[in-house]
Amino acid sequence: MADPRELARTDDPWTSHQAAHWAVKSGLVGSEQQRALGCVVRWPGRTATELAKLVGDADPRRINRRLGELERKGVVHRGNARRCSHTGRAAATWWAVGSAPPVAPSGAEMPPTDGDPMLEVALEGFV
Repeated sequence: MADPRELARTDDPWTSHQAAHWAVKSGLVGSEQQRALGCVVRWPGRTATELAKLVGDADPRRINRRLGELERKGVVHRGNARRCSHTGRAAATWWAVGSAPPVAPSGAEMPPTDGDPMLEVALEGFV
């Protein structure tokens, strides 16, 4: 079961903490985590936005939050970053633990930036 303290930061307003408690108690967080894990198992190596689009979720932030929680639980992990097919920006890929190729070591080639200065800046921290 999720811990409501992980869903709201200590400096968030009390309404955020109340919403976090409700989301955990109602089972919403747990069911969304199961949904996110199911997506990663079914479509390994996709970005959060790609996973959200595959299940018809208009807001990829929802699945992305659950992936971070699942990562902290040790159930999924981030793979290599690549250009997302929906946003065109560099984004982490997601894998169920035990199902992914290892993350590329430092110095490994990153996807081409096609001269996009914003993408070049975004990729700087990945290698």
